[in-house]
Amino acid sequence: MIGAGLWRNPILSREIDHRMRDNRTYFIPVVYISLLGLVTLGIYLTMGTLAAGGPSNFIQGWEIGQFIFKAVTFTQMGLILMLVPSVSAGAITSERDKGTLVPLLVTPMKRSRITIGKLLAPVLYVLLLLSTSLPFAALSFGFGGTDLKMLAVAYGCMVSTTLYVASLGLLVSTVMKRTVPAVLLAYGLVAALDIGSVIAEVIVHVAFKDLDAIFFLYLNPFAPLVFAGEEYLANEVSAHWWITPVIQMILGAFFLFIAHLRIRNMRS
Repeated sequence: MIGAGLWRNPILSREIDHRMRDNRTYFIPVVYISLLGLVTLGIYLTMGTLAAGGPSNFIQGWEIGQFIFKAVTFTQMGLILMLVPSVSAGAITSERDKGTLVPLLVTPMKRSRITIGKLLAPVLYVLLLLSTSLPFAALSFGFGGTDLKMLAVAYGCMVSTTLYVASLGLLVSTVMKRTVPAVLLAYGLVAALDIGSVIAEVIVHVAFKDLDAIFFLYLNPFAPLVFAGEEYLANEVSAHWWITPVIQMILGAFFLFIAHLRIRNMRS
């Protein structure tokens, strides 16, 4: 019943229909898959060349598989951080730019359905892109070095990052008046959170040299991918990779709540 009600959301249906009529909807997946293919091929050729030029067993097959898996997942995380702000930060501002915000607000539809529809439209599009990348990530299984747990962890972290950044973009869209400034602000906030977390972590460890704990680095979306890989290699818990998705879900829920309040209080 919940799923059926979700798909009957007119905002979500309209956003999907509009996106499917946009030529960029088909151009972006082609670029996305081509880039992942080039990264995979580059890693394979590089590792193969090193293995051929080194001594026997210089590079194991599982190492090639793990390098391919890391390259694919890290590339996808970077693409998510580049793509999601551009498609979510214009959720409300694009309505204002086209002059359709007032007709949208005066409809008898609940504001909560507007919020959910505007959030899920970019999220579902990114999930579609993630599904197309599964063959590249699964390719590493043939070489070894990864397993289904690592695949689930990596894609779970990418999904949580998508929801987190999409919620932030939606909030920015309710604050700004025009699409271009909203997109630029969303990119700036994402960059500040990602790069700032690394800088803050370095400053803390420089100030407290004997400190072994991790604090701000958990805010970085790339951190759980690194931590999960370390756990797989060491076969032990080296860091709590799941902390980052939990933080993202909490912050994403907060951003979504504030965005919904602003949409609910908008006047036609």
